[in-house]
Amino acid sequence: LLMNHLDNQPVGASESKLRLPKRTQSSKNDHHDEMEPGISKSDVMLNFAIEVVVMEVKGLKSLPPNRIVFCVMEVEGHSKLQTDQAEASRPIWDTSGDFKTHQPLPIIKVKLCMETQNILQDNKELGRVIIRPDPNFTRASTWYVMEKTNNKFPDELKIKLTIRFDKPANLKMCGYV
Repeated sequence: LLMNHLDNQPVGASESKLRLPKRTQSSKNDHHDEMEPGISKSDVMLNFAIEVVVMEVKGLKSLPPNRIVFCVMEVEGHSKLQTDQAEASRPIWDTSGDFKTHQPLPIIKVKLCMETQNILQDNKELGRVIIRPDPNFTRASTWYVMEKTNNKFPDELKIKLTIRFDKPANLKMCGYV
């Protein structure tokens, strides 16, 4: 009886007539009529927009001023984006990275890297910061202390980031409990 009542109710405020698939008690397997519309996973998928703006880095005192540094931004499960290159004496970028995700509680990783002079060697990672924003996250520019990946590097690194995390219009509340 409940399934019949639910079957007659529209799903959401959209104009399309999506209906829940009917269940039959006579069948042991849950086979649905192929012609009857139902709710698919894409109908209820949430899309979050994340914008990460890398502003600047402080604390590169022990690096030679002409060394080239850059930042790499990544949202878990997406491709990485890289800032332009800057000299260690003036590490200022103001570079924006836009990401789309289905995760309501994503993980953002920003790494500070130094370009190596050896072509065969990978770029050297100096520090990283891991941020777990939610849609209630502050939009103001904030300084984050970076975790050093190389213990030989004596400086305390700080990075200034602005993070905007927009929730979908049809989502009323979300975040950490």
